[in-house]
Amino acid sequence: MRVKLDFTTSDAYKIWKKQNPTLSDKISYKTYKGLIGDVNNAAINDMYTNLDGIKFPFGFGTINIIKKKMVITDDAKYLRPNWALTRKFKKIIYHLNDHSNGYKMRWNWDRTISKYKHKKLFIFDAIRRHDRDLAKLILNNHQEFYIQASKVY
Repeated sequence: MRVKLDFTTSDAYKIWKKQNPTLSDKISYKTYKGLIGDVNNAAINDMYTNLDGIKFPFGFGTINIIKKKMVITDDAKYLRPNWALTRKFKKIIYHLNDHSNGYKMRWNWDRTISKYKHKKLFIFDAIRRHDRDLAKLILNNHQEFYIQASKVY
């Protein structure tokens, strides 16, 4: 038997339709998806200004942005290539995050306060657009809106 790994908006809509048969004729999948997207975008935008992040109901934990000092070794094992400069100079050049004093920021789902079992089986993966928005915010706005990685358990 194949195990389904992702639970998407269309899966949630199918469940919602079964639970709300009277409303399912009035709200299409496109409208449902738009509402979910608007709520998620509002929550993410609120998180950019709220240091504590987003706290989920029912004990699902919190999502916040953490900053961590980059590990720089001689073999550049943990560094990511800057492909634009690498192509220009024909030599591998790495991102050193000089704009953030050598720190990297990332999304973090803190599941330590979660009340459910098998919490390690679930992941949070931000969509590319939110990753890009976070990168722009870090480059253009130097405020401390994230927490130190040492505070996350």
